[in-house]
Amino acid sequence: MVRKATVIVPTTGDRGPLLPVSVGSILAQSEPDIEILVVGDGLTADSRKIAKGLQNLDPRVRFFDFPKHPRRGEENRHTVLMEADGEIVCYLCDRDFMLPNHVSTMLALLANADFAHTLRATFTENGTAFTSTVDITSKDDLSAIRRHRIAPAIPLSHAGHRMDFYRRLPVGWRTTPRYLYTDVYMWQQFLDQPECRTAMSPELTILHIKRGDHPGWPTDSRLAVLNEWAEHVSEPGAIENLTNAVYLALVSDHATLSRRLRPRTKQWIRKIFLDNPALFDRILSANGPLKIARNLAWKLYGRKS
Repeated sequence: MVRKATVIVPTTGDRGPLLPVSVGSILAQSEPDIEILVVGDGLTADSRKIAKGLQNLDPRVRFFDFPKHPRRGEENRHTVLMEADGEIVCYLCDRDFMLPNHVSTMLALLANADFAHTLRATFTENGTAFTSTVDITSKDDLSAIRRHRIAPAIPLSHAGHRMDFYRRLPVGWRTTPRYLYTDVYMWQQFLDQPECRTAMSPELTILHIKRGDHPGWPTDSRLAVLNEWAEHVSEPGAIENLTNAVYLALVSDHATLSRRLRPRTKQWIRKIFLDNPALFDRILSANGPLKIARNLAWKLYGRKS
């Protein structure tokens, strides 16, 4: 049976109690034609029982039980995807929360793209922190990514891709080197393909609750945070308020970055001048095309042209 979308939910260890909330947010999508494939990576007996319970609760949920993998069970995700029925594939980390518009947004993006992502916003108990990413729709940025073999830090829950394109990748999900993030390592495969069409949306569709914000927190503490966000989202106007908070954080982050970059840029230019006195002298005496650089040099050193 062909579905519009498959959602992969990796989970591990004792984190089964998170699943009713995270998987529940997927079941509440505005687009109902989905399947949810829960990929267990060495689950405890209690977590396994919870995952099976979700499978019995809704026929759109399927649970796949695997022993603990050396990393995050990447090959198991590939195995499960080979059984997927969705035209597109989305992901949700078991500690994150999917807003009702996520799958429909990804369907719209991937109608004319092979790999896409939505706005990345990290939420903590202290408020909202916006984290920008490289623009994967930019030809210049994609060229740099392919040339230097880097990938943007797009968290697992924010990304999606077409299933037919995934099947054409050289490998697919595979064990990640220890010094790399598993999702970044996977996205690199997509972006390495010259024919890969990319898209992004500035919409808020995922509540990303970053693992690093709570080092060492046990599952019950993570569940408490996830439940708080789920309850908050159910309130009237909550999603609009969250979206406004994210954009305000974006403006604040941009202003902070600009303040930090200005003095660093000045220091970098000064170093160039000090290391190249002949170039400095030439710029200071220049006219025509170098006039702007000359005026900048005077300004950096507090002298008038």
